Amino acid sequence: MHFLLRKVLIILFLMPYLTLLAQQAGEPARFQSKLRRISIDSLSKNRKVAFGFEVRPIIPSALFRVSTDVVKAEDIVFTISPRPGYTYGAYLAFNLSRRFSIETGINYINRDFRITVDDGQLKTTLQFTADNYEIPLISTYYVRLGKNIYMGHSAGISMQFLPSHLASIVKEKDVTGTTISSLEQVSKRKYWIMPAFKGGIGWEYRSENNGYIYVGPAYLLFTALYKTRLFYHRDKVNIQHLDVKPIGDFFGITIRYVFPPTEMFTKNKGKEKK
Repeated sequence: MHFLLRKVLIILFLMPYLTLLAQQAGEPARFQSKLRRISIDSLSKNRKVAFGFEVRPIIPSALFRVSTDVVKAEDIVFTISPRPGYTYGAYLAFNLSRRFSIETGINYINRDFRITVDDGQLKTTLQFTADNYEIPLISTYYVRLGKNIYMGHSAGISMQFLPSHLASIVKEKDVTGTTISSLEQVSKRKYWIMPAFKGGIGWEYRSENNGYIYVGPAYLLFTALYKTRLFYHRDKVNIQHLDVKPIGDFFGITIRYVFPPTEMFTKNKGKEKK
């Protein structure tokens, strides 16, 4: 099932470029120079800057390497499960044409994780949050599907800013208040800033008077932001420095509203001298 979904995503990933090649191949050679002149003239008119806001629910998905990790040590089972999260922030786009734009902004990312330990006699659960900020630099190419509907494909780099290391602990106590077990996680950031690949595919409805609405999947891949280790103690059991799957990749659905774009450059015409 995951293999089939990957094929579908690859096709969607390549569709804008295949469409562009097909359009260029289908044009007669005698019109190529004319089309180039028209595109150069219209490029200056379509250069606009746009500002908006976006929110992105984060959905755990094994398709994007975000899945439950199970580790066994001394007959004790440790299960680390990613939970739903969210991101939100500001969006800024420099539209170089109606089909191509350079995008950036700043987002806050919040992700939750749940760790469960089962030693056969006692189950212990620890939940913690990994949060950070990102500043992406993305290029998007749009294919027009209808009068006001475009399909966009995005790819670029996202700089992840990690404010600190992460640490949390939970202790189980008996009726007398004596600690009978403890579970601790320590997630150390590799660096305070980390690059990651960011991409997405989405659909945008454009209204020149009311703004743009964009919806589509997005993903952050090929990076490990934190190195996580677990510590567990109960009676004679003492597990130290147990390595688990690092925190990094995520998958989500982008929902974005963009205010009506304004021209990037405006020409000021002076009054003619008499």
